[in-house]
Amino acid sequence: MSQIHLNSKYADSYNNNSISDCNFYLPNIETPNDHQIYVSIQQANIAHSFYNINSSNNYLKYGFTNDQVLRTLTITPGNYTSYSLLDYLNLNFYNIVVTYNAISNKYIFTGASDFTFYYESFIFSPCFTVFGFTMVDHISHQKVLTSNICSNLSTIRCICISSNLSTDNFSKNSVNNKQILCSIPVNVSPFSIIIYQNLTGFKTNLFSNNLNYVNLKLIDQDGMLINLNGCHWSCVLQIDVINFTE
Repeated sequence: MSQIHLNSKYADSYNNNSISDCNFYLPNIETPNDHQIYVSIQQANIAHSFYNINSSNNYLKYGFTNDQVLRTLTITPGNYTSYSLLDYLNLNFYNIVVTYNAISNKYIFTGASDFTFYYESFIFSPCFTVFGFTMVDHISHQKVLTSNICSNLSTIRCICISSNLSTDNFSKNSVNNKQILCSIPVNVSPFSIIIYQNLTGFKTNLFSNNLNYVNLKLIDQDGMLINLNGCHWSCVLQIDVINFTE
């Protein structure tokens, strides 16, 4: 057994211009043919520096019935609460006033005239989950449109450490990508540190007796690369060599 301490700051290279997608070249680990290599993430430290509204969920396509102009509301990326998002919307919407019902956790949009929030008709609006809408077009009634489901500002609920290694661990949203090493719940507040420890002793058989390189990336529950906004992260990769003939 050996442990390799990896830090994104000292990665050999990055993919996608992101410190969440790191390449590490390792001293060659080679075992006899009757042994196989098991890997596991024993520990990880990740800054909760990512935003709940980011470049993948921060815009809305909408239009008014009486002018037929397709408009775009773009939200500046950041960590928002229900009320700070409310303030932003009221400062930046065109001819729409927004209120928030804290009891139902829903937003109410009131327009100067009837309007539509577009999801299917044009390029989809990825902020629908944030606003509390299902993924279809939504049309106001008598100038009012209310969220039909709860608003969800917990947009990143877990962090999966994925790799180039074949692990047979996968997410249901991408069953052919069997490269997940572990899943880490996001259970701390923004701008603190997410700490993971492998308390179960789980490890993955690579069905290989050679290892000299690993790519590690941080993705969310939807398989999207996480933007840590320049904050580095670290983990401990444990290597176990097991004789499978015993």
